[in-house]
Amino acid sequence: MTKITERAANARRRLEKLRAVAGSTVLLAAASLLLAPATQAAKDEWSFGIGTGLSLLSLDGDVGAPLEGGGRIFDLDLGNDDTADAFESAFGFASFANKGRWTIHVGYATLKLEDSDSGVDAEWDRAEGNLAAEYMFYQAGKNQFGVLAGIRYYDHDWDVKLKDTNEQTKPDDDWTDGVIGLTHRVPFAKTWAWTNRAEYMGGDSEGGFTVQTALNWKPYEHWVFTGGVRYQDLEYGDKGDIDKSDFYYYDVDETTINLGFMYVW
Repeated sequence: MTKITERAANARRRLEKLRAVAGSTVLLAAASLLLAPATQAAKDEWSFGIGTGLSLLSLDGDVGAPLEGGGRIFDLDLGNDDTADAFESAFGFASFANKGRWTIHVGYATLKLEDSDSGVDAEWDRAEGNLAAEYMFYQAGKNQFGVLAGIRYYDHDWDVKLKDTNEQTKPDDDWTDGVIGLTHRVPFAKTWAWTNRAEYMGGDSEGGFTVQTALNWKPYEHWVFTGGVRYQDLEYGDKGDIDKSDFYYYDVDETTINLGFMYVW
């Protein structure tokens, strides 16, 4: 009976973890899917796509917030398993509209994480949205090269309580950065394409960059499936403002592993 109970408990834990990972659907896929018409040449008529996916997210860096005795910088180190365990809810999408050499990208994603296992009780609601226009300026063989420009919006809302002192802080900040970047696509094997994207962003933040790569597969006329990796290095806020009541600092490396799908027409 004991062994049966242990197996049941292990199965329940695996199910809960799987549900957390599956719940991370659209975690950051909205910002990471670079599907556009990656498996076909530019066309003169309009084409569109919208999709989402599964994501695993890891975070490594520093977050600063105001406290009663002055601001404090916390170490943020969450692996894929940690964010899956802390997952509470998420929503997001990625979309495009293409005509000829031009492509408009629109994406949005929200994520809520909760953690009470460490020395803090923390809730974190975060959102990221992007709008960009891409122009394919050069083609060499099957290789297609583009430039893009747009904006990216961030919104972070924290509720943190320190267990040892009962101090509580609720930093809430949002900002918008301008984005410029380069894109690369190379279709191969009829239904496959390799896509890459590198961006620099700056404006309200201190600056940062994003790079991502993905393999896209289009086995059917209206469906594209993708798998890829996205890395983002972003710094927002000034450590010199640590004693201000509205202090917020975010200097974190984010790595996202994505599996996605998109309906195209």
